[in-house]
Amino acid sequence: MHKRINPPQDILLRIFLLRRRASLGQRRKEIEASLRDAYSRFAAVGSVKLASKRCFQET
Repeated sequence: MHKRINPPQDILLRIFLLRRRASLGQRRKEIEASLRDAYSRFAAVGSVKLASKRCFQET
């Protein structure tokens, strides 16, 4: 008969926390990427508006 060995609770807690941190890190990266995408769209719109203002001011 083999005796089943249960890992200590602190190891289980550490594993859980590491997994949670990894998933939070992934979520953070996804949020940062979506914010960069949104910002680049606003920056593009702002550049077009600024260019059109300059164009109309020069004429």
